[in-house]
Amino acid sequence: MKFYADARNENWNLSQTFAGAVTPMTDLNLRRIVAGAEFRGVSNGRSSWSAGAEAGNRNFRNVGSSLPRAQRTPFTGGNSVGGWLGAERTLARVPERRFTLDSSVKATAGREFAGALGPFATLRGALRAEWFPQAKGDDYEMRGRIRAGATAGKVSLDELFQLGVERDNDLWLRGHAGTIDGRKGAAPLGRRYFLANWETDKNIYGNGLFSLKLGPFLDNGAIAESSGFFGSQRWLWDSGLQCKVRILGGVTAVFSYGRNLRGGKGVFYGTARR
Repeated sequence: MKFYADARNENWNLSQTFAGAVTPMTDLNLRRIVAGAEFRGVSNGRSSWSAGAEAGNRNFRNVGSSLPRAQRTPFTGGNSVGGWLGAERTLARVPERRFTLDSSVKATAGREFAGALGPFATLRGALRAEWFPQAKGDDYEMRGRIRAGATAGKVSLDELFQLGVERDNDLWLRGHAGTIDGRKGAAPLGRRYFLANWETDKNIYGNGLFSLKLGPFLDNGAIAESSGFFGSQRWLWDSGLQCKVRILGGVTAVFSYGRNLRGGKGVFYGTARR
């Protein structure tokens, strides 16, 4: 069991992702405080579960007086409560083929206490495959993941799904930046999404202190919103290269360069993970 709290003061630029405003929304400000508790358990060697609940408060500033009332719903502040239940399970494990297939599902329900909002529910699911094509070692390791999710009910801006590279987003479409000049909101947003990721790693160098891997990736996804003000409007395809530097068998630095294959700009991103 763990308890957590999170306070944010975020600036958003929605000029590329929100179609409702006559004047582009480039300086939206969101102040958000969330606190909650999470429980985790392991049923056996092939499955685990999690459950939790949280309460939050959010406040939007610089929304703009010219924005019509019907388009203000995602920018409504107020209090909220929610809870979730999730499960993970290994569907297939084939040691002789060095292949693993895992699955996960998470259901969330809650309520936002604001006049324009109300109750909501979210369902997310994922499949993740990993394959080592050689009889030993991890050279040419391949990974693929398919994820989908949908939200029923009206939710505020920060509860929408996002397809893009951003520090607090796990739905990576690696040729789409999540920020513009440090402001969030550059990547496509919506209440329904599909995302597929594939990548492979080739061992380049290793000396016991650190190892270097390099390989290509391909991402494909789409995101939609029933209001029509958000969403990708079409399928998105990104491709590029990813480099992983693992230090002392622990922390891994990941650097990626992805490009939107529909004519977008390239995106370079770096992060660290265990």
